[in-house]
Amino acid sequence: MDVLVCDDDPAARQVAKRWLTSALGCTVVECEDGVQALELLSARPFDLALVDLDLPRLTGVEVVEAIRASDLTRDLPVVILSQERREAVVRTLVGLGISSYLLKPLRERVAVERIGPLLASRRAARAASGEPPAVPQLNATTAAMLVDGDPSFRADFSAVAGRYGAVVVAESGADALALFRRTPVALVFVGDALGIIGAEVLARKIRDVGSRRTMIIGVGVAMDEVGPGLPFDAALPRVADPEALDRALRPYVGEPIPVREAEASVPEGTGTGVPVDVATSAA
Repeated sequence: MDVLVCDDDPAARQVAKRWLTSALGCTVVECEDGVQALELLSARPFDLALVDLDLPRLTGVEVVEAIRASDLTRDLPVVILSQERREAVVRTLVGLGISSYLLKPLRERVAVERIGPLLASRRAARAASGEPPAVPQLNATTAAMLVDGDPSFRADFSAVAGRYGAVVVAESGADALALFRRTPVALVFVGDALGIIGAEVLARKIRDVGSRRTMIIGVGVAMDEVGPGLPFDAALPRVADPEALDRALRPYVGEPIPVREAEASVPEGTGTGVPVDVATSAA
């Protein structure tokens, strides 16, 4: 199960991440302010959001209001973290439809007792609806592909994403499709300026290969192009700033790994470096 933890206190995030992963087996994505939280929630689905009440840029209340106002996140379970004990504040949050309220400092037993049933209910609903499994992550054993016609963006993306695992890079839709047919990967980031086989055609052809485990993320696409039956499973903002790109990639990456481990995880037949640029390799 995938959980978003939003708290501007790094120590609090680490505590929450530890018991979410160890006691509940969750995959945790972290952020530190309300704007980042909404950006991440817009980019891909989560099973639960753990949100601090006192956040910079947007408060926890404003984050919950935005979550409940969006069709994408209206039904998302939200658990608030806070030291606030005033009844009026809690009543306001309950009125917005939060799922639970945890007082700081966090106590693992209480948190697990509150959050465990929420995740179990979410898991059962997903199984009943036939939703796909959790989002794969780029890591030491799982590779990703970027296909984009802009060499500068390919270089920027590779420098950031390559810290987490093997990145196979192609400059055209035709190159990417040929490469994917030889060695499918779990994550495919599809940009633009791809030549004859454009972004939507490439996405549909990758689906035709029959790999339902592959997640296709449109780079810079509109949200109305994302969802069941549409070309892309999720959207990634097209940003070149390394810090902004790293934040945008958080839902799709694990922990940073040594370069040697990343090189070892490159799929057979795609080259030996990290990243692997098909156009460059073929030259």
